[in-house]
Amino acid sequence: MKIELTGRVDPAIDVPGLRERWMLDRLRERERERLLDAGETPPALEAIAIPPERFDALLTAAYKAAEFDKPTNFIGFDKSLPVDQMRALMLENAPAGEAELAALAKARAQRVRAWLSTEGKIAAERIFMVAPGAGSGTNAAASRVDFSLR
Repeated sequence: MKIELTGRVDPAIDVPGLRERWMLDRLRERERERLLDAGETPPALEAIAIPPERFDALLTAAYKAAEFDKPTNFIGFDKSLPVDQMRALMLENAPAGEAELAALAKARAQRVRAWLSTEGKIAAERIFMVAPGAGSGTNAAASRVDFSLR
């Protein structure tokens, strides 16, 4: 017997999450740079905490470093914006298309595969991943991993 895993996504739920994650990763990158400049060894990017008192400064730095069209003043320089508007523009311009959704679905299935095989529940050679897909539209949560036996 073999088990097939299919990662699923729900764009209505997952796109905002992907955008938020992208923005927070940009802030973590700025915090990582600060830690390195201070001579510290930062943890992995996803483990870097964003201190609440530094959020505005990190967001401002991340916004300035981000490569998307920003509002300009009459001279053509990037316009100075309040933090909430910079945050909104960061989220609006975060990559969260089909490729990112497919990668998320695949990552979900890979995480389940790793858990099943490392816990010794199922031999790794009996676990197969099927192409990711969108949720089924049933009452079940669309952001999930489906299992099927062959």
